[in-house]
Amino acid sequence: SEGEAGIIDMFTYTDSRWGDLCRFENFGHELGLRPAFGMNMERICAITMKAVREHGLPYVEKIGWGGGNFEWFIQHQVGAAPYLKTLELFDVSPDKCLPIYPECGNLASASMPFALDWM
Repeated sequence: SEGEAGIIDMFTYTDSRWGDLCRFENFGHELGLRPAFGMNMERICAITMKAVREHGLPYVEKIGWGGGNFEWFIQHQVGAAPYLKTLELFDVSPDKCLPIYPECGNLASASMPFALDWM
């Protein structure tokens, strides 16, 4: 924001029930086995959009920021489809959000501080 106002408000929501949708296995590295990483992107995208609708949209309305009234919109970015759909749901112009996923992929909770660093 202009001047020294900084970040006015931030909303975060975490639900660890979905941790099994991403997996990282690093067993057997002493035997020369490579780590395995996998994501159930279809399910992750569906759950992300459900959380946006159930938690994000009501919060934005509660604080009176509906109708795309954002200076910057920084979001967790699991991929192109949820990124674009979230912008649409919040009525945010793409020039008010920094797309991290095309270059860096799904950074999980690091998406937001990473985008702040890019600003």
